[in-house]
Amino acid sequence: MNEINEILHYLEDGEKKYPVAFTLNVMATLQKEYGSYDAWRLKLIKDNDEPDADALTFGFMEMINEGIDIENENKNMQSVLNGIMISFGGMASERVILHEKSIGVSG
Repeated sequence: MNEINEILHYLEDGEKKYPVAFTLNVMATLQKEYGSYDAWRLKLIKDNDEPDADALTFGFMEMINEGIDIENENKNMQSVLNGIMISFGGMASERVILHEKSIGVSG
């Protein structure tokens, strides 16, 4: 298995699969937005409380965007995101709706 397949994981929505990657790029973005990775992580694991929905959405958006970028680099494509919605139907189910337009890039 090559390195890219080890980095990418997928969220599934019916027949669609969305790539997700947690890389140093994502970690740097989380640090910039929240001050540190730990500050972001702690917003997700509050004791006896719901996780911060904005922090959760921001983190997933960054990981999905990174996964799309990695896949598109392999396909020599550039992705333009039009919008993202993440909702959770329960502890064990995730649903991702992503509107994406990919355009070919030469070079």
